[in-house]
Amino acid sequence: MGALGGGLWYFGAPSWAVNLGFVAEEGDPDLLFYLSKPAERRKLPTGEEYFAFGARIVNSGKEVLPVPPVLVQLRDQQNRLVFSWTTKADRNSLKPGEEASINESRIDIPKNAENLSLTFVQ
Repeated sequence: MGALGGGLWYFGAPSWAVNLGFVAEEGDPDLLFYLSKPAERRKLPTGEEYFAFGARIVNSGKEVLPVPPVLVQLRDQQNRLVFSWTTKADRNSLKPGEEASINESRIDIPKNAENLSLTFVQ
């Protein structure tokens, strides 16, 4: 019995158990990210490079949810982390269907940063 429980914990429930309703299905997360303003880079008159993006966080669930801080990561072509920082949305919590915004701009981004990813800080 312990081995069966350990197997379910490690591998997850088989699809037939989910389909028959014995085990709840793990669904998509309730807080979702959408880029509302694609990442952009441009040269400023000072010679510095400007980097900016905008994102929305949407509560697709059925309960009020707190909005945790967001980890912004930039990676190079080889998927190596080259820069990161933590930011916050403009709202601390979201009711079902509500949205929060993140609007970021920086001038200290490495030139080899290409891929942007956003994750919640747990």
